[in-house]
Amino acid sequence: MHRIGRTARAGDEGMSITLVAPEEQYRFKQIEDFLEKEIYKIPIPEELGVAPEYNPAAYRRKKRTAGDRMKKNFRNRRSGDSKRPRNRRQNK
Repeated sequence: MHRIGRTARAGDEGMSITLVAPEEQYRFKQIEDFLEKEIYKIPIPEELGVAPEYNPAAYRRKKRTAGDRMKKNFRNRRSGDSKRPRNRRQNK
């Protein structure tokens, strides 16, 4: 997501435009849900070409489970590393 413009501050009015890539639409929907407000989506002018359909459910990310994290950590472990994470501070 990329935000352009300024929002209202100190009683002044303002306007901003947020550009949202199709794969980020789900996050944009989460923002709308958090604000409990649907944000107006400006139609893309036809001369700019076909715009992607607003469909946040299409790009919804799967929630990672503890098992997924363990698998990732196991894959990232180099051979010879111990099973326990190293202490970042060296004992002096």
